[in-house]
Amino acid sequence: MTMGADIDIRVMRDGRGPDCNVWSNFKQYGLPMPVALLRMDNNLPPWRSGLNEIFDAIICDPPYGVRAGGRKSGGRKILRGTVDPYTVPEDKRTDHIPSTGAYSLVECVHDLLHLAARMLVMKGRLVFFFPVLRDENGSEIRADTKSFKDPKPKYRGKYV
Repeated sequence: MTMGADIDIRVMRDGRGPDCNVWSNFKQYGLPMPVALLRMDNNLPPWRSGLNEIFDAIICDPPYGVRAGGRKSGGRKILRGTVDPYTVPEDKRTDHIPSTGAYSLVECVHDLLHLAARMLVMKGRLVFFFPVLRDENGSEIRADTKSFKDPKPKYRGKYV
């Protein structure tokens, strides 16, 4: 079974039109249709607190800021603490598109790793694109990420 999620409901609902959207991608590749498409924010995941290890794989394309920067729920005022979070009135929920604020790549990947550590089954797979800088000699410049180097990673050995 496949489930899809994006913070922008327009991506999930509309795509680029009736012939180029999430559903047409599954048809094009002959894949079974997803069981659900959710408007979801990885910064505030919707999963109940006791729900763990339910996915065999998480495959994603995090917003790395080349075409568009990442977004997370809560407009600038909510994220700065200027105003309190609010509940959308029932009569406005159908067409409401929630406010979002900036979401850095570092914060996005941090949240993704925590989500994967919690939601992947043991030996599950996390697959995502991550841009890497190269120096003049062509060698990679890697972040000093202790979780990837530690022989007993805090992510319980789920990453390869």
